[in-house]
Amino acid sequence: MDKLIYKEKTARKEKVIMMYALSSLMLFLGIVIFAFAVSNYSALSDYSGGMLIFLFAIFLILDAGFNFMSAFNMNKAYVAVYENHVEGMVYYMIFTKGFSVEYSQITEIQRDMKKSITISTISNKYTVACSGAEKVYNILMEQWKSQNKMQR
Repeated sequence: MDKLIYKEKTARKEKVIMMYALSSLMLFLGIVIFAFAVSNYSALSDYSGGMLIFLFAIFLILDAGFNFMSAFNMNKAYVAVYENHVEGMVYYMIFTKGFSVEYSQITEIQRDMKKSITISTISNKYTVACSGAEKVYNILMEQWKSQNKMQR
C-alpha cells in the first residue's frame, strides 16, 4: 500500500450545502404547484395554459432530483496523491468516474487559472477542479518528477 501524501475533497462544503438547499426549495415549489394544479384541475382545464402549469411543476420536481443527484456526486469527489500513483473521483453532472493513475503512465500535468488540474495519460485525460489546485499541482509535479528520475 502506497503512503498517502495529500488528499483533498474537490467540492467545497458550502457549495454542496447550497446545492442541497436549492434542490429542496425547487422540490417544495414543484410539489406545491403540482398540488395546486391537481386541486384546481377543473378550473385549469378550461384555461389554455393549464397543461403548462402541470408541466412546469413536473419540470421543477425532475430538476430538483437532478440537482440532488449532482450534489450527492459532488460530495463524493476527491483527489489523493500517493507515493507511486494519484487517484480520485471526478464528477460530471450526475455521473462520477473514479481514476487511479501511476506516475509512469502520466504524460502531462497541467494547471489552469480556473483552479483545475488536468492529468493526461496516453489514453485518457482527467480534470480535477478543487480549491487547493495549486498545492495539489505542486505535490503532483514533485512526485511525478521524482518518479521519472527514479526510472532513468
